[in-house]
Amino acid sequence: MPARNLTLYSHALSPYALKVRCYLLYKQLPFHIRYVNPLKQRLELPLGRTVPVLCCDGDCRNESSQLGVWLDQLFPDSRPLLHGDTEKVLAADSWVNQRLIPGVFRLLLGHGDPLPVLVQKRWAASGALQKTVSGGVPVKFRVWHLLQIHKAPFIDRLIHSTDLQLSNRALRATLTEEFTKLLEQGPFLGASHTPTLADASAFPQIVVPFLRGDKDYLLQGERVTEWVDRMKAYLPDYRELLPAVLVHRKG
Repeated sequence: MPARNLTLYSHALSPYALKVRCYLLYKQLPFHIRYVNPLKQRLELPLGRTVPVLCCDGDCRNESSQLGVWLDQLFPDSRPLLHGDTEKVLAADSWVNQRLIPGVFRLLLGHGDPLPVLVQKRWAASGALQKTVSGGVPVKFRVWHLLQIHKAPFIDRLIHSTDLQLSNRALRATLTEEFTKLLEQGPFLGASHTPTLADASAFPQIVVPFLRGDKDYLLQGERVTEWVDRMKAYLPDYRELLPAVLVHRKG
């Protein structure tokens, strides 16, 4: 098969874009990445209004999980993402989208944290844009991000889909319990013997905070750590989930 040109349009810390980046790394496909300026998103995206967008030889699509299915269709000889008990795989991937990723947004933006922690987290998140977008972003945008990002309709909807009565610590514990149940007998999600779409969707959400400098993975516990180690065996270049400028731990 002739070489194909893959380009991923992304924000560096977008949980949905990180899913697709993990798909590409897992399938060992070479790709280019374009970090989209949030102030020029409609102009810079070849399709739609939100990241991620993946283009293959000019054919562009979005919807993160569907991009994994598309990659399997485009590259049937590379590691498959959708295999085994597909019903269980898709159910686990749905959990990532409906439970884990809203939790990631809440924790990433410090919702429910003490004010100094909230400020640090939001400033760091906008700093990731500053370091990766061509020309950076203006300070005015970073101040807006600090004060108002939680009011953006998409973000607000995700945060409020979590149980706001739970502390962030309790939210992590709840998500960890749900995750380990999805592992069943493992070793991967949905009782799969090799990684699937669901594992590649969950992996960056769990390890990226650690790569950025947090003391622990987003979810903790022995079974989570064992699963992470198994995933690393399939993703030796997993640090490439983030641009090098944002990686603070070797892992």
